Amino acid sequence: MEKFILETDILTEFQFEKMEESKVRAIILIQDKLKKFLSKDILGRNVVGWVSEAVSDFESEKADILEGQSACDVAKHFVKNEDFLLVLYGDTPLVSQEVVRDALDYAITKNLDFCKLPRGYIFKSSALKKGNFVMSSEANFLSKDDFFSVFDFLSLCKAREIMKENILEKHLKNGVEIFDGRSTYVECDVKIGKNVKILSNNVLKGETVIEDGAILNENNVITDSIVGEKCVVSSSILTKAKLKDGTVTKPFSVIKGEEK
Repeated sequence: MEKFILETDILTEFQFEKMEESKVRAIILIQDKLKKFLSKDILGRNVVGWVSEAVSDFESEKADILEGQSACDVAKHFVKNEDFLLVLYGDTPLVSQEVVRDALDYAITKNLDFCKLPRGYIFKSSALKKGNFVMSSEANFLSKDDFFSVFDFLSLCKAREIMKENILEKHLKNGVEIFDGRSTYVECDVKIGKNVKILSNNVLKGETVIEDGAILNENNVITDSIVGEKCVVSSSILTKAKLKDGTVTKPFSVIKGEEK
């Protein structure tokens, strides 16, 4: 299926206003048979946590869905005073805020009662209450890759690989020089400044901040730490540490909760 993206330059002023005025709520469906995978970590956030992040712009809640139960039947019980109800499955960690926005733009501007996503739905709440919507294939859009499902250890491993590439790509685009992406591990909450150089075998975890111009030589593990501007860190372990600007660590340093 080809990926559909609604280009903003084809939207009328009326459609923009309609989009902004529409109230959206999100429901994240939790399947009992997949719960052991939904709690698995993917670069600093569990599987269902990534889905929650994708809908963080909206009021949201989680709902259990039983084997054989339809998403439509579950969603009906959560209808309140919103205009549209966005329903996603908790096993789709690669869905992003951008993808969610594209899907909603499509459904809202076309005034659809029902929009089927590769793994999820958008319902107009008024139609869902009455149960009079038509399941049309016209509403199916977006790449299935955006809604990749984690249901076993193989798919979990693939999701981690894809997310790892996505995070590194984001930092590369922001001006970070990463010498070896294969051996560089960066979790989702890590912040990296401009003109930072990261050599091979670096692990950056937690709420770590690497400030502008820092150089991370080979073989560092940095967790919940702040590395100041133009610091040089080599073969060191930093845990809840704070390095002042221009600090140069000695190889094999272990710094825990200290300011240098």
